[in-house]
This record gives sequence, structure tokens and C-alpha cells, in this order.
Amino acid sequence: MEEVRRSAVFRSLAAQHPAVDVWADAGYTEGGWSYFWIVSEFAPGSVRNLAYVRLQGGRLERRTYDEAGDDLWVPAG
Repeated sequence: MEEVRRSAVFRSLAAQHPAVDVWADAGYTEGGWSYFWIVSEFAPGSVRNLAYVRLQGGRLERRTYDEAGDDLWVPAG
């Protein structure tokens, strides 16, 4: 999780949103990747998902979607 917190994508989101944190998606693993939500608690008890990322061997990728709505994984530093 600390590697995600040190990433450029986390720092960028933390600069734009209040109370940004990383939550592990412990219930999901695929192909040796670890998955995480980057979230913001924008009001007490209200959490907004800002990004979904995955990490493997120091490589961080962020989920995005193409025009058809299919998910894509792109490098995220």
C-alpha cells in the first residue's frame, strides 16, 4: 500500500481532494497483481472512489475505460 501512496497518481489525487487514502481490494487477485482503491472521504461517512489501481513488481497501473465501456489498464506512475 505504501508504494501506491508514494505514486504520482496518488499525490495528484491527494492534491485535488480531501482526506485521500488507499484501501486494499483484498477480495480480488488476478495474475499476481494486488488491487487497490484510492478514495476520498469528502464528508464524514461519505467516501468517493477516485481511482482503481493494481500493483505488481513495482509496476503500477490505473484502470480506465475505452469508448465501448471495456476496462483498460494504463501505466500510472
